[in-house]
Amino acid sequence: MPTLDRHDDVFVLDLGDTENRFHPDWLTAVHSALDEVDIGLPFTVGMSALVQARLVPQTAHEAMTTGRRYGGDDARTAGIVEHAVAEDAVRGAAVELAAAQTGRAGPTLGTIKARM
Repeated sequence: MPTLDRHDDVFVLDLGDTENRFHPDWLTAVHSALDEVDIGLPFTVGMSALVQARLVPQTAHEAMTTGRRYGGDDARTAGIVEHAVAEDAVRGAAVELAAAQTGRAGPTLGTIKARM
């Protein structure tokens, strides 16, 4: 049963163990079924631009042409993500990161994001 918990100014939606569609087993199944390179599905122009803007050329090339999947530490090392933590620390780290941003919430941030 889903629950909504509040941690100060941060709300956390917990879908429960049986409803978590992002369970590692599910992600593995999706990744093996949706490898863009192997099934002949090219990146859209927008997705290609996003990947190339975010990553250094070598990492973008490897990720886009080989279908490589990056685990947490590898993704952090490659500059794909800013944070990587152990599975049991994800919720605490996410709440901490979100709590640090609560003072920035509002119309100005919404406008900035809309224009990005």
